[in-house]
Amino acid sequence: LFKASGIEPGWLLEISEFKIKLVMDYGKDSVILDNKGGVINDKEDYHYEIQDKDISKSFSVKAMNKPCIDGGSGDKKDRVVVVKYKGKTYQGCGSFVK
Repeated sequence: LFKASGIEPGWLLEISEFKIKLVMDYGKDSVILDNKGGVINDKEDYHYEIQDKDISKSFSVKAMNKPCIDGGSGDKKDRVVVVKYKGKTYQGCGSFVK
């Protein structure tokens, strides 16, 4: 399981082998998608994208294999994470949960 989060506005992302869950705007909006991007691992960057003519249905997540300092807690995380959904971009940090 891989978890990522960010602030302003607050968001949370979970990537498992089969699902991607995104909770945005401090819980006001959320989406659960099938993970067709493959398994995220600790060696390679992860990128998954759904493109649609309707921007509200487009989704992308990139988890780049670069260390990141969490803006809310100051904790060191494994990955820089960028999520795009409904025309908004969410940036933060993420790590594997053991």
